[in-house]
Amino acid sequence: MNTLEKIRLINPVLLSNTVYVFLIRLDSFSAAELIENLSQDEKDRANKFKIEQKRDQFIITRSLLRQLLANSLGKIPAEIVFSYAEHGKPYLQEKYNNKQLMFNVSHSGHYAVIALGLEQQLGVDIEMINTDIDYQSLVKRFFSQQEQQGFAALDEDEQLPGFYQIWSRKESFIKATGQGVAFGLDCFSVPMSLQNNKVTVDAVAKTDCDWYLYEITTAAAYKAALTANSNQIEIVMSKFI
Repeated sequence: MNTLEKIRLINPVLLSNTVYVFLIRLDSFSAAELIENLSQDEKDRANKFKIEQKRDQFIITRSLLRQLLANSLGKIPAEIVFSYAEHGKPYLQEKYNNKQLMFNVSHSGHYAVIALGLEQQLGVDIEMINTDIDYQSLVKRFFSQQEQQGFAALDEDEQLPGFYQIWSRKESFIKATGQGVAFGLDCFSVPMSLQNNKVTVDAVAKTDCDWYLYEITTAAAYKAALTANSNQIEIVMSKFI
């Protein structure tokens, strides 16, 4: 049984206090085979990518998201219909056992992460560590004062992975809010340690709930994080690598 066949058989029992997270090795799948799962507007979007790797990342990740949602709803992937919020975050109007089925995806390098749950606002992010990045400039530009202080306390050999750890947490948060970068990257602070996993939001930035961070097990040379608006969820990890 190949990896795609295994994913087609997944049918998790979704519960309000559980989030299923799937870590997926993208080159285990064929974009040419999976593109037919997409809607015409998604195919058009895929064809706009100039870089083949980026195109394949999008096709495979969106197709596998469709497959997992279809498994839960008793459909085929092409039947899934996405609606889009103000800042472009996709959602489903169709219910699962009369509850809102929530999801979020991210991809970087050779990997993707897909999160599925019920009733929880979710944001997920995975980042491949790039040793050539000028992370010091990004810290000064996008990290809050609290995050900059925590980052400065790291030893030099901890700074590159530390940067990506914070960055993946920040990205997962702004995706969970549904606002993306419009929220503002420097007006909230993610914790360095998840012993206290609550995100601190500045008074000038408004959210209608509290937000909490969760660590995601990932591959070597990657960092990943999940944000949800509940501190009482259980994460169930599945790996297809």
